[in-house]
Amino acid sequence: SSSVQGEVGLHLFNPGLPPRPPPPRMFFDACDFSTADTGGCGEDAREPDVELLRASLLQILEERRAEAAAWLERHDDALRQAVERALPGAAEGPAPTAALTPKAGAAAPPAAPGDSGAAAVLGRGAGDGDCGFGSVGPSASIASRAAGRASSAGSGLGRRPRSFAAQLMGHEEPSRAPKGTLRQRAKRVVGSAYFEATVSALTGIYTVIIFVQLQIGGTQLDASLDLGGSTDRHVADRVFDVMAHVFSVVFLLELLFKASVLRAEFFRSAFNVFDLVVVLLTSADLYVLVMLESDLPSVSFLRAMRMLRLARLVRLIRTMRVFKQLRVLIRALSLSLLSLMWSMTVLSVFMLVGALLLVQLLREYILDRGNDLDTRLWANRHYGTSLKALYTMFEMTFSGCWPNYARRLTEEVSPWFAAFFVAYISLVTFTVVRITFGLLIRDTMQAAEQDAEQVAKDRKRKTQALIEQLSELFGAADTSGDGLLNQEEFNTILSYPRVEAWMISLGVAVNDREALFAAFANDEDQDRKISASEFVNGILRLRGNSRELDLLYHIRDIRRILKHCEALRAELKHLKTSTTQTL
Repeated sequence: SSSVQGEVGLHLFNPGLPPRPPPPRMFFDACDFSTADTGGCGEDAREPDVELLRASLLQILEERRAEAAAWLERHDDALRQAVERALPGAAEGPAPTAALTPKAGAAAPPAAPGDSGAAAVLGRGAGDGDCGFGSVGPSASIASRAAGRASSAGSGLGRRPRSFAAQLMGHEEPSRAPKGTLRQRAKRVVGSAYFEATVSALTGIYTVIIFVQLQIGGTQLDASLDLGGSTDRHVADRVFDVMAHVFSVVFLLELLFKASVLRAEFFRSAFNVFDLVVVLLTSADLYVLVMLESDLPSVSFLRAMRMLRLARLVRLIRTMRVFKQLRVLIRALSLSLLSLMWSMTVLSVFMLVGALLLVQLLREYILDRGNDLDTRLWANRHYGTSLKALYTMFEMTFSGCWPNYARRLTEEVSPWFAAFFVAYISLVTFTVVRITFGLLIRDTMQAAEQDAEQVAKDRKRKTQALIEQLSELFGAADTSGDGLLNQEEFNTILSYPRVEAWMISLGVAVNDREALFAAFANDEDQDRKISASEFVNGILRLRGNSRELDLLYHIRDIRRILKHCEALRAELKHLKTSTTQTL
């Protein structure tokens, strides 16, 4: 298209060149824009080629631009409707570089290097609802520009959907129809904070129900021990069983809904797999155990299977993801699992070696009937077997009560046991355990740093979204199309109630618009206009300040003082030069 634009410019600015041969059949030759049913286009022109449309528009511009502009003015509505029907999915084009209607006696400006030919002809890219055609005459209003284009300042700021500025100014109702397919909308629901908060609230309620059930069940235990209480729990059991079935169905439906929406992505999350296991265990507890209890006579087997009821309580861990205060703790726990596993492996080796050594050293003492019976019984209870000694070493390592297990051996059995306990406490309890604590603290700090990075990313994303919204608002306010805002345009856009309310929500006071405009504008500009970057950066600087209005006055006064200082410096320099020449 660059070569075509070059030929267009060459022919426009060199009228003495011989005319080009007639162009081939164009899109407009087969269209009658006066019709309203099919756009007036022939059967072969219902789905025109974009390149053919661009070439046709460029040819019209090349031959007679003035006539083309007049023709576009006459057929504005019909042409817009026809192009909308022909190109329903046209992508949004670049921002305009000039108004469509040329001024009298002024040559048409050339297209920007990065703009396509169609955009150069139409003056704007295809947008939402206008298919690239905005108001042609001078009667274009802010509302039409808000719905038809974004900022034309060329500052590189991103653009949001064009309905945002129009919604603020009250010219366009927000779309109530949800966007995307049914699965995409369901996926957004599953990933929303409201869905997670609802499920977490149900989990908390169910945990309270289990707590009340076990508390009431304690009266039956008291009655079995002749401590009072009632054994009649028929009504309470029926109520709790109904609640258990209701919540089980709710959790099962939630799991099926998430699995059907996320599909393979469902199994990539550890929490989803955890939910799957919990729901399966809970369902087995409610439905499978009932059938097994009527068929299997083994009571011990049923008691072991009923331990699956504890799986219900594990669902409470899910609620931790909802509260931001527990985010660092959850991340630290997940990151410390590997370090904890290796630390416990090393500690288990030390505890196992110490337990085996003590069992062998105390075996002869326990077997000797000549020793004190109470000491022998105490030593056998704590160090009689490998498992007893291993559990005793575990208590000595982590509980801090190692003197209770060491002093009696050193005082009543042999003082040489003191050497063993001094070495074990110094090496394991004091050194290895503290190194383990240090590793866990390091993982916690890493989790906190990662959480801070995530917060920074979220803040950056919100700031970028705000920049895009401000850029679109600037484009809606720029009614002149020159990429700059004067005082009148600035006051007009801030006069809309929704715009004013939005600015107040950002923490920017708009009651003194002249001071606000003066703070944004560059004093060196004689025309006193602000660009898109000055508008956006000014709002970002003032956002959230409690005394931004006073700050505006200070900024304006400081700029004036600096300007006067520069003038005084120039005068003093000139006076110094004149005095030197005179002397």
